[in-house]
Amino acid sequence: MDPILEVLQERIVQEEIEEEELIFDNNDLKKDLNHYDQNMKYEHLSINKSLDRHINLQEVDLSKLNQIKQNNDAIRYNLAINDFQKSNFFQNVNLLHSSSMSNLNFRGIYIWKNESGNSIYYRLDFHGNRIKCNNDEEILNLFDTYIKIYEKIEDVIIDTYLILVKSLIPIIRDDVFYPLLNQELFFIQNIQYRNLFKSTIYTPSYIFIPIQNSIQIEPIRNSTIETFIKDLVDDYDSFEILMKVLINFHKVKLKSNYAFVLIGDEKSTNILMDEIIKPLFASKDEYFSTIGDELLEKKSDTKIIEDKIFYHVKDLSEANLKSKRVNKLIFDIVRANKINHEDAILNNESYVWGELFITSSKNNPYPALEDVYSKCIVIKVKNLKTILKKMNMDKISLIENIQNDLFNFSKVLASFNFSDIKENVYKLQQKEEYKSLGNMSNGIIYTNDLNKKIREFVIAVQYKNIHFFNQLLKENKDLYDELLHNFKEDMIAQPLLSEYFNIVNQDIIFEENSYLLDILKHEYEIFKTTPDDKSKSNGKKRYRIS
Repeated sequence: MDPILEVLQERIVQEEIEEEELIFDNNDLKKDLNHYDQNMKYEHLSINKSLDRHINLQEVDLSKLNQIKQNNDAIRYNLAINDFQKSNFFQNVNLLHSSSMSNLNFRGIYIWKNESGNSIYYRLDFHGNRIKCNNDEEILNLFDTYIKIYEKIEDVIIDTYLILVKSLIPIIRDDVFYPLLNQELFFIQNIQYRNLFKSTIYTPSYIFIPIQNSIQIEPIRNSTIETFIKDLVDDYDSFEILMKVLINFHKVKLKSNYAFVLIGDEKSTNILMDEIIKPLFASKDEYFSTIGDELLEKKSDTKIIEDKIFYHVKDLSEANLKSKRVNKLIFDIVRANKINHEDAILNNESYVWGELFITSSKNNPYPALEDVYSKCIVIKVKNLKTILKKMNMDKISLIENIQNDLFNFSKVLASFNFSDIKENVYKLQQKEEYKSLGNMSNGIIYTNDLNKKIREFVIAVQYKNIHFFNQLLKENKDLYDELLHNFKEDMIAQPLLSEYFNIVNQDIIFEENSYLLDILKHEYEIFKTTPDDKSKSNGKKRYRIS
C-alpha cells in the first residue's frame, strides 16, 4: 500500500475515535449540566422561600426598614461621641424640633399628644376643631418644607433637615370650655389643657381680680347701648342692676346665680339679647343658648346647658312653662356650682358658667320659676316703639348705632370695678313687679300702680276731662279731635281705648285693645254693656259714658 494512503487511513481512524470520545464527553457534560441546573433551581427555591419566610416573620415595610436603619445609625453615632458632644447634641435636637414647631405655629397650626402619649392631634386655627393624626404621612403634610420625624431624641441624626421628635411634642390632657381665660393653652396644677372658648374682640385680654365695692352708674357717656338700656326699663334700680351684671360678666365670666326675668315687648328684649349681649360676649353662636319650644324638642338638657356663657329662655309655651323639665332646667342653671371651676376641669365634671335671662311678652313664666324665685329679679321692659320714639330713631338706625357702639360700650364696662349686686336684688324684690308676677297675663303684670293708672283714665273719661288727654293733642291731633267730638256726645270709641291709654302714659302698656277691655268690663259699670251698631260714629262702636 502506498505509504501516503496508509497515513491518511490512520488519521481518519484516529479522528473517528476522537469524535466518538468527544460525543461521549459531551453527553457527560450535558448530564452534569442538567444535574447542576436541578440543584441550582432547588437552591434558588430554598433561598426564595427562606427570604419570603424571613420577610413574613418580620412584617416590616419600607418605612420600618428605614427606621431600623436610622436607629442603627443613631446608635453608632451616639457611641462615637463624648459627653460634651452629647450635651450639645441634645441642645441642637431641641432647637431643631422647636424650629419645626415654630414653623407650624407661625401658620396657625398646633400639634400635641394626648396624656397617654399614644395619639397625636393638631388643629388648623386658634381654638379650632381637634384632628387626629393617623400616621407620619399626615404629620409631614402639615409642613411646608421637608422634615424628618423621629420617635425620641436618641434616634436623631442631625443633618441639613429640620426634625420633629415625637417625645418632645407637648402633652395636653383634654379640650375644655374655660371662659375665665382668653388664651387657648393654659395650665391647672401643672397640667396643660386646651381652651375651646374663644373670646370676642370686645372682652378684655386679661381678667380682673374681683373687688367687692359698690359703684354708682354715671350719667350717659354718649353711648347708644347705655341709652337704650336706660330707656328699656322703668326705673333707675333696674337700669343699675342690668349695667352691673354686664360689668361683672365683662370682668369675670362667672354667673351671678340669679335669674333675670324681663317682662314685656319681645322686640325690645330681642335687641338687648341678640344685638348687645350676644355680640359682646359670644364669639360663636354655640356659646349662647336660646331656649325656646323648638330647642327643647331637639336637644337634651345636658346639651342645652353645657359650654354656654348665656342662657335666654324665650317666650315658652304655657305647657313648657308648667313642665317639670323646664323647672328643673332653670333650677340647674341658677343654682350655685357644687365645686370650683378648677376642680371641675381637673375632675372632668360639669360646670355651669352662664347668666340666665328669661323673657316673656305674653305667657306667665312664674310656674317655671317657683323653685328659684328667691333668686329671681323681675324687670318690666318698655315697648320698642316707645324706646325708638324717645331715642328719635327707627329700628334699623338703632341697630346700626348699637353695632357701631359695641367697642365704646365695652370701654364703658371696663371703666367700672366688679360690684356685688345683692343690694340691688333686695331693692327690686321689694317692687310690685316681683311680688305680683303670679298675676301676670298677656305680658302685663297687674300692679297697684297699673290699677291706679287705669282708674285715673276711667275717671277722666267719665268726667270728660279733656286736659287729661293733652299728650294726645301733641302726638295725634286727629285722634284728639275725634275724642273731643265724642265727649261732646257723652261717648267714647271702643276700639281706641287702649291707644288713648298708651299715649297718655307714653308707653304701649296694652298691645291689644282687648287686654284693656277685659279689665274695664270686669271693674267698671260703664264698660259692661257691649255697644251696638247704633252707637257707631266714624265707623267705630262707642260706649256711652254718662
